[in-house]
Amino acid sequence: MALTINIAGEELQTADKQVGIRKQLQLSLAEKNVLIREIHHRVKNNMQVITSLLALQANKVKDKHVHEEFQYIQFRINSMAMVHEMLYAAGDLAYIDYEKYLNQLVTTLVVSMKGSDGNITSHVDAKSIKLNIDTAIPLGLLINELITNSLKHAFPDGRKGRVSVVIKSCPDHYELKVSDNGIGFPEDFDSQNSTSLGLGLVDTLTIQLEGTLIRENTKGVSYMLTFKQLEANAL
Repeated sequence: MALTINIAGEELQTADKQVGIRKQLQLSLAEKNVLIREIHHRVKNNMQVITSLLALQANKVKDKHVHEEFQYIQFRINSMAMVHEMLYAAGDLAYIDYEKYLNQLVTTLVVSMKGSDGNITSHVDAKSIKLNIDTAIPLGLLINELITNSLKHAFPDGRKGRVSVVIKSCPDHYELKVSDNGIGFPEDFDSQNSTSLGLGLVDTLTIQLEGTLIRENTKGVSYMLTFKQLEANAL
């Protein structure tokens, strides 16, 4: 009888220890999540400060081309800041809803560069696409460059048109298509020898994403990127 009581007591002590360990792990996880949210929040705020400083400096520049370059830098920083903002606000700290992110990104670019008169419309389709930060940021930068390039060159003289971003999930990879129905590239355009910073960034980001990029110049311009989700860096 005494032996049975001792065994039962030891089992209760073991169970109590397990409950205590579980509570400590839950507390540590909660503290880590709070810390990660705070990091994303501070990074986003710091990026907003940088874009504000760039905007102030741009307002003092009289050269139109230089002013535009300042604006494009702000767009690039903003595309990264949006990822941190969404991770800070979301319940899931590991992945972001990429369709929501793209809707915000593309709408911001269209309104900033072409106004809100409706001449340029946008289409985004990335349903159920969840990407980690290591994939979301370089992909967002790449899409930012392609959409910016379309808005800058595809619709001259108030021409109406549409830009589109579509991401599909395949069994072992993702497929991205960024397109417009504008005037297209000149027939003699050579992207390999282009001095465009934006297109150079696109090539660099394609390598970073370990992807392959194909450009078509039919009924506007379209880019098709095949890529995989990059392995997330553990904190």
